[in-house]
Amino acid sequence: MCIRDKLFAVILALTLSNTQTVEAASDTVVIYEVYGGGDSNGAVYKYDYVVLKNVSDTTQSLDGLYLHKGTAKDKWYGSEKVALKGQIAPGAYFIFRGEQPRYNTNAKELPRYDQSAIMQIAQSKFAIALTKGPKAPSQTIGGNVIDLVGTNSLNETKPASGANKTTSIVRKSDKDTDDNSFDFTTKTHNDGSEPLDYVNETDDSQPAVSYTHLRAHETRHDL
Repeated sequence: MCIRDKLFAVILALTLSNTQTVEAASDTVVIYEVYGGGDSNGAVYKYDYVVLKNVSDTTQSLDGLYLHKGTAKDKWYGSEKVALKGQIAPGAYFIFRGEQPRYNTNAKELPRYDQSAIMQIAQSKFAIALTKGPKAPSQTIGGNVIDLVGTNSLNETKPASGANKTTSIVRKSDKDTDDNSFDFTTKTHNDGSEPLDYVNETDDSQPAVSYTHLRAHETRHDL
């Protein structure tokens, strides 16, 4: 091998070693909706929440998957990551309810949730990541990230917008393009009476498994 070929081989090896692998947009479980206005003055709901949806044709296990919260300062908040439990049937939803240490308002209860734990999501500037394993994301697309949505700099391509104490951000469709500004729109919650896609799911839409409520027994919660 001539010197030129050796030099080319070295450059190519260094380039490949420093290249992050970018996986395709999620076609299994996606982050479907996020509300971060819980328990603030004028909030519609007492709790923050994250809705996951299985957009595949097969049941998806959540075991080994984690939710991570990004702060308004564009950092991942490690002490509030949550290990998810259970399964999601094809086309069905999983609702994570974010608990707070104390509550200051009499806002509405969520009509349904499947798992809860301490997680305080910011009203308007936040990020939520769904990952394989407990490690916080080192990148917003690919790596251990299954799906991610952000209204701050921790986002996929461009941030979503419009979240506040009376609005959530919600997917326009099941197709994930890895562009939060394109994939998400806002949903207004005037008084908590607006229909939520996941509330009227029957027991037949979910597999016959338990969902872990971290402060009580294992059950699914339809309030």
